Amino acid sequence: MTSLASLTEQKPLPKEPFLTKEGYFVVRLLASEPADQNKFESVKKSLEKRLIYQKQEEFYRNWLQHLRTKASVEINKEVL
Repeated sequence: MTSLASLTEQKPLPKEPFLTKEGYFVVRLLASEPADQNKFESVKKSLEKRLIYQKQEEFYRNWLQHLRTKASVEINKEVL
């Protein structure tokens, strides 16, 4: 699958549509501009924290899903 980063002004269209959770997307690169390094440095720590949090959440969801597939739940009606 093609990534958005591989699109250039010479080749603005990917070979195929992008498949996401929401469905298919057809994209076209209209313009490209270099990142502002000064602005990046000012938000770098925030981006790092957000990425770490997302990775932790993903790990936790995967771990919880794994536990659910192995779990055996019994309902004791006498206790209820």
